[in-house]
Amino acid sequence: MIDAGGPSEEVDPAPTGRGSTSAGSERTDRPPSGQYDAFLSYSHADDRVAVAVERGLSRLMKRWHQRRAMRVFLDRNNLAANPDLWGWITDALDGSRCFILLASPHSAASPWVGLEVDHWMRTEPDRGRFLIVLAHGTIAWGEGDFDWNATDALPARLRGWFTAEPKWVDLSWAQGDVGLSTRHGAFRRALAELASPIHRVPVDDIEGEDLRQHRRTTAIRRFAIAFLVLSLVVVSGLLGYTAVLRNDVEAQRDAASSRDLASRSEAIGDDDPELARLLAVAAHEISPTGQARAAQLAATLRPGLAVLAPGGGAVGALAFSPDGKSLVVGTADKAMTVWDVTTLRRVGEPVTGHEAPPTSIAFSPDGGLLATGDGVDVRLWRLADRRPVEPERLDLDPDQDAPPAVDTAHRITFSRDGNLLLSTAASGAQIRMWDLATRTVTRPYVPSFGRVAAAFTADGGHLATLSDDGYLNFLRTGDWAGNPARIHENGSRNGTGPAVAISSDGRVLATVGSDAVLRFWDVATGQRLGEPITGRVDTDRTATVPAIAFAPDSVLFVAADHGGTVRLWDAAGQQPVGEPLRGHTGTVTTTEFSPDGQLLATGSADGTVRLWRVSLHRSAVAPLAGHAGRVFAVAFSPDGRMLATGGDARREAAIADRPYPCADVGWDMCFIGDQGAEPLSAGNITWWTAGEERPWSAEGPAVHLWDPARREHIAALDAGTTAVRAIVFDTDGTTLIAGGLTRGKGIFGTRFHGVLHAWQTDTRQPRTHTLHTDQTVRSLARHPDRHTLTVAADLSDENATGRTVFEWNLSTGKLSRTHLTDTAAYSTTSSTDGRVVAAGLRDGRVTMWRDAAPTELKGHGGPVGAVAISPDATTLATTSDDGTVRLWNVADGTRIGDPLIGHVGPVYAAAFSPNGEILATGGGDHSVRLWHLPTRRQLAPPHMAHHGTVRSAAFSPDGRTLATAGDDGGVRLWDTGPTTDPQRSLCATTDRTLSAEEWARYAPGLPHRTPCR
Repeated sequence: MIDAGGPSEEVDPAPTGRGSTSAGSERTDRPPSGQYDAFLSYSHADDRVAVAVERGLSRLMKRWHQRRAMRVFLDRNNLAANPDLWGWITDALDGSRCFILLASPHSAASPWVGLEVDHWMRTEPDRGRFLIVLAHGTIAWGEGDFDWNATDALPARLRGWFTAEPKWVDLSWAQGDVGLSTRHGAFRRALAELASPIHRVPVDDIEGEDLRQHRRTTAIRRFAIAFLVLSLVVVSGLLGYTAVLRNDVEAQRDAASSRDLASRSEAIGDDDPELARLLAVAAHEISPTGQARAAQLAATLRPGLAVLAPGGGAVGALAFSPDGKSLVVGTADKAMTVWDVTTLRRVGEPVTGHEAPPTSIAFSPDGGLLATGDGVDVRLWRLADRRPVEPERLDLDPDQDAPPAVDTAHRITFSRDGNLLLSTAASGAQIRMWDLATRTVTRPYVPSFGRVAAAFTADGGHLATLSDDGYLNFLRTGDWAGNPARIHENGSRNGTGPAVAISSDGRVLATVGSDAVLRFWDVATGQRLGEPITGRVDTDRTATVPAIAFAPDSVLFVAADHGGTVRLWDAAGQQPVGEPLRGHTGTVTTTEFSPDGQLLATGSADGTVRLWRVSLHRSAVAPLAGHAGRVFAVAFSPDGRMLATGGDARREAAIADRPYPCADVGWDMCFIGDQGAEPLSAGNITWWTAGEERPWSAEGPAVHLWDPARREHIAALDAGTTAVRAIVFDTDGTTLIAGGLTRGKGIFGTRFHGVLHAWQTDTRQPRTHTLHTDQTVRSLARHPDRHTLTVAADLSDENATGRTVFEWNLSTGKLSRTHLTDTAAYSTTSSTDGRVVAAGLRDGRVTMWRDAAPTELKGHGGPVGAVAISPDATTLATTSDDGTVRLWNVADGTRIGDPLIGHVGPVYAAAFSPNGEILATGGGDHSVRLWHLPTRRQLAPPHMAHHGTVRSAAFSPDGRTLATAGDDGGVRLWDTGPTTDPQRSLCATTDRTLSAEEWARYAPGLPHRTPCR
């Protein structure tokens, strides 16, 4: 039976309907007459019951040597592809001894069921061979016929055909039963009732014979199994040994292929980021080697996202829509293509209409208009329907006295309010501006010399213009009045044209003159920011105007040069951020940030558009700001909803005529108090005389609380005059503890005390614990009992004696256990169960206590700045002044492999990811580095950096955020979310899989797989 889709489809009841042949044609390959015991007619909506009935009838009473007890025609099993579908069905009907109607409202409405019923009624008058099985719905018998008012499960064609009430088999109860088989009592009884007239055997005999055949088959099966088991015992040794060898060979082959694909993925990198991601995923699917895992993790951290190929030649312009969902690209074939930023696929057909290749594309702020320039004219479009707005072209000349419009539509931009549209020339020295409400153009502005670049200021009332002769001018948009000042030399290098860009907050202006020098300026004061930058924005004949742009939040700045290199800059500090973005093989002609600032699009003369993720760059230049001084400690609450940071409450202002008395670099410790930066020297005596005034650049609380998800400040906690060096939450997050030092009075001068502050995180109420005079807290570790802390303390006086690694009970405010005395400790950590404690010492040793039994670990060549125990308490990581990171086996204190080398200078911070797979370290080289511990490889690109020494690092409990802080006073939150499930992250940014050709190229000899599908 073929269910054609329901009663709405019309089916020709004649044999020449769908699938039939024309008159006179022969039908071949028909099923022979008498081939089927029964023909099952049903609707595909009842497919599950139909299959169960066919399977049950074929198995009921089946002898052990038979293939089936009876043969039932079921279209899904018996129909083959053929040119005469109805012919096959009618031959099957004619070749069947019985007709079984699987009755239901669906079959009653099915035109194909109706055709099959009609054919049987016409060709077979014996109503005793027409059997009915009720799948669901209602069948009711009335006076001499079915009660058609109550019956909804039978085709209307049966009206009046039955002269006496037939017996039907009721399976309507089986609709919700998923276990229909001959072992099901009620179903077997129903099958027996159905099979009885087909086999011409009483129902009871069928059930009895079926049970007898089942017992006989079971006995034969048991004998066969016993024989096979005996045979398998004889040969299993040989087969098992062979299988082991084969599996071992296959495993080695797969591991080698996995490592090769991982290497290829990393070698390809951002040249083809999508292919690199797919190869990394494929490598791990073939064999989950450490190299494959490292390749996946590395791929999640690379900035390259995708390479778009519009296919129209060199890319001359691009623009994101204001909602960030679309990217419009203009190419050398005079067309524009629209791309979906989420799927990275082209949307619709290219937009045409320009007389020359588009050189500039801009969206109005509300997204309603798209303006394009092609070097000849300016056009307005609606992106929704991709049709020009009337009038199609904007009028270039307000009157006949205006200069000729030569290349006047090279660069266009909207004002911030969307009311004005600006156009500048590529070679003709002029600026035009339109009032979009009236579509009228102002009289052009003509600079004194050569080409000109322009950008609207934040207020929209002025333009910043730069001409070829190096003059910068701020013009009033109403009358072009201004006061030019020369800021660049007239260089005329390779045709480099002037370019200007203003940050979204209106504070910073970036300019590139014809001398190919990049400069930044303070818009309010007109003063230059930083030093001129050369060799970073050179262009060539394919792109006379340098591609520069500010991010929407004014945090990042991008500039590209003719070598295809793209560089990101700290827009506030005018310093490069991370490594350049490389991948283009031609001049980068245009660049733009997405509206949320998370993506960067670059278009090139090589005919491609590349999309880059800049989240790590943003984290580097957009820290959480609030600390007045250096930040020495960061810690997440156990639920990850709160981040605590601690450091100095003050930062000393720079003094030109004398150096700092204590730079607080390396391992020195200072106390910045009212009298200045007081170094902790021999005897803890300050270097400054009473009453000497010290200037401050900043002053504020030493402890802050943050919401890391929203990057918002929650509260500042009062720690008095404490210089905080360590911070930790208790195990349930209800208490925050900060440790450091504070100043007190001594017999011979100022002395310092170690101090612990504890706050209830909900009420912010503090408790203070003062420690021994000669102790200054360097590090804290929490214990699972909530009340106990391990404290690492420094004895600032080298002649002092006292406890340096000890446990402190917060409830009683007393010492509970001493681990070490007299040797200064810089760092400490504790396992999650509290059984293992480790401390890094000033003399380069590491001491580990396992159930209070000490083990001394030697190997570092300088003070040990950080110690961390992996979440599973199997690995201890230590960092040192010698620039190395070492791993140790917690069970026996033995080294694990060679040191991790990468930092240049001391390493002060270390933190394990929650799964223990990644170790984050920070050091005096201002960098944060991520290490994949199974392969001992560095994952993070070098641009995870601070502007000073990195003092502390901590992963959030879910591993999706890494917090770091240091001497620059900023707290940075790095997005490590993709590393928590790298395969899912990689596939989420890949909208394809490896083709068969790619697979054959990169994984020859292995069966084709489709990663990310």
